[in-house]
Amino acid sequence: MSLIVSGTSQFLAGQKRIGIAWFLVFPFCGLFIFWCLASPLVPGDLPGLILWFLSMVLWIMMLVKSYRPIPRLRFPGWTVFIALAIFVHVYLLDGVRVFFSPV
Repeated sequence: MSLIVSGTSQFLAGQKRIGIAWFLVFPFCGLFIFWCLASPLVPGDLPGLILWFLSMVLWIMMLVKSYRPIPRLRFPGWTVFIALAIFVHVYLLDGVRVFFSPV
């Protein structure tokens, strides 16, 4: 499940704080990478690409640590899970548009 939404497996397996931390780290990491690639304050694309590579390494570490059995979700649980994933995705895209829209 963490492959779809970061930190979900840890959260459902009982490590709620770690799951929430992973869930929040990756959207902000993505915004920072976009900022590095789009900002005139950061010279070149190399810092953004290095941050992207490091975020992929962190993502793989999170996936390796999330490999454990989790309880099955019933219909209401899946509904909340999908609604939360869509909500975060939509507002993350809106945040990117606000910060990186052309003037």
